[in-house]
Amino acid sequence: MNGKRIWWLVIPAMMAFGAETVHAQARSIDAAMQHVANEVSFGVRAGATVALSSVNSDTLRMSSHLTNGITEALLQSGRVTLVDWARQREGVEYTIAVDLETHADGFRLVARVTQVEGAVIRGIHSSIVMRNDPVVVSLLGPAQQAVVGTQPVGMGRPVQDGFTSGQRWGTFLLNLLIPGLGSSAIMRDAFGGVFQVITGFGGYFMIWLGYVEMNEGFVLIGFISQTICVIFNIGRSISFRNNPVASSLPEQWNLALIPGKSGIEKVEFTHTLRF
Repeated sequence: MNGKRIWWLVIPAMMAFGAETVHAQARSIDAAMQHVANEVSFGVRAGATVALSSVNSDTLRMSSHLTNGITEALLQSGRVTLVDWARQREGVEYTIAVDLETHADGFRLVARVTQVEGAVIRGIHSSIVMRNDPVVVSLLGPAQQAVVGTQPVGMGRPVQDGFTSGQRWGTFLLNLLIPGLGSSAIMRDAFGGVFQVITGFGGYFMIWLGYVEMNEGFVLIGFISQTICVIFNIGRSISFRNNPVASSLPEQWNLALIPGKSGIEKVEFTHTLRF
């Protein structure tokens, strides 16, 4: 009986110690990048050819910082051969996709290693990042830190006025490609979408009609309409406020930076359906 009582006292103490140990492992963003890069380099064979295929976060500044930091850490490890994924894909054995996502203690930096041949996932390495790390606060902004502090676990990326910065960037760029598409598809902004369809496609039509009819007035009206559409897109993508329908959608739009030889090669927007 005494032995059982002792174990009933020891087990909770061990659990509490384990919880404190996990919490204590939260790192600065720079230390987290170094840790994840080391795990990645030792998770593949020595001398393997790897490439950083994508980096996802809520701001361009943070994605750029992650791209540079992880690239430097992988090079310093000396265990892998790092190549430019945007310019060379032949011979690459493993790709590394990096995400900075929300976590109960702040953020979690995750690196997914995929074997190119067969698209086999070889490992997922992660590190908890402190919410109040000065670099994180600077690159993501204090407003997003406040949101993370009150956000329930599992709710996805931090939002401002119902939308993440990735969603706002996605809205803006999609609207540039096809007037009104970003506002309609991402923000569920009916007025913004319709207004840009009218001014954007209306501008295209007037420019085309002006060239067909050899009428400079129509061309000028078309360019003015296009300018109004672009200016409206900028302001609407930045300022459109919380939409209950959009904020409750399960789709999460993500911003991805594709590293290049001398910086950022290109920007991609994707969305993930979470169950």
